[in-house]
Amino acid sequence: YVPIWSHGNIILLTIVGVAWGIFIAAYVPLTALIPSLVKKDKGATLSILNLGAGLPVFVGPMIVRIFLEPFGDLGVIWILGVLYFISTI
Repeated sequence: YVPIWSHGNIILLTIVGVAWGIFIAAYVPLTALIPSLVKKDKGATLSILNLGAGLPVFVGPMIVRIFLEPFGDLGVIWILGVLYFISTI
């Protein structure tokens, strides 16, 4: 919504874009970080990490299928956004 609300203000768009990039980058090092924190059962740790990465591929289309008709495109986007926010907690 920022491009619509800011009416193309390039400075505000840049600030929001940089913040978004920083927040997204927090997810990137998990594959390297998680196994280094565990001394025992690294295989189990990697399997849980892979489950967390692969399960959304199964659940995501199901969410769209269930909620697209009653809530429309914007509703599905909000549902996915809320789920993404919850995953950061």
